[in-house]
Amino acid sequence: MFPLQFENYARQTFHIGPSVHSLRFVTDGQLPLRQCLHPETCSKNLDLPSYYAYFHDLRKEFRAFYNMPEEPQSIRDMVACILCKIMVGQLSIMSNVIHYLSICVGRNFEVRLFPVTKGDCCANSFMDWVK
Repeated sequence: MFPLQFENYARQTFHIGPSVHSLRFVTDGQLPLRQCLHPETCSKNLDLPSYYAYFHDLRKEFRAFYNMPEEPQSIRDMVACILCKIMVGQLSIMSNVIHYLSICVGRNFEVRLFPVTKGDCCANSFMDWVK
């Protein structure tokens, strides 16, 4: 009963077509479906719709997309990889802006010297120098 209720809900909510291949699950590894859901439904004599046999393993998809030698160990690893790539992308954009301003437009950057003193430094003291 539950799989049918879920199917009706998913098809109406996400406007999914009648094809078996139009509804796919994305999982964090294969364990949730292959070692949890399927054995549980078999032990309770429940029939699952055929789309439960089709899923995407997020770790494998991520590894293939980024051409990684190994699968990430967790979602946290995937997020760290994405953030790293974003930071590298931002540095690339920043270097393009600097190049444009200095080479193409001829902008000379001001040299600002910040005095370094002994003692504790914190964000507030740095901001005092900038003012």
